[in-house]
Amino acid sequence: LPAAIAAIAFTSLAAGQSRKPVPARAVVGLEAGAVTLPSSANGTLVMKACGKCQLKSYPVTRATKYYLYSDAVTLPELNAALAGQPKTYVGVTYSQKTSEIMSVRAHAKRVR
Repeated sequence: LPAAIAAIAFTSLAAGQSRKPVPARAVVGLEAGAVTLPSSANGTLVMKACGKCQLKSYPVTRATKYYLYSDAVTLPELNAALAGQPKTYVGVTYSQKTSEIMSVRAHAKRVR
């Protein structure tokens, strides 16, 4: 009987170790030409979360943050800075649980 208990405990431990926690958020880096930014604060952003993934729509909300380098900007300012810049690097952070976009950061200069 003790051997059976040990086997059950070992099996439970091994099963628990195989489970990896899912991060609360994910960050995707891509070129601006590979992402469709929303046109409004409550719209959707369209992108592939990985090279082999299908295109998917991700919701944005008024809580979504937008940046040009480290400067906070509005969505229209981000869209203006990326217009005609398809090779510009964009980092998109989204919730793994809800797919909601948390932030979009572009390596571009603000259009004045």
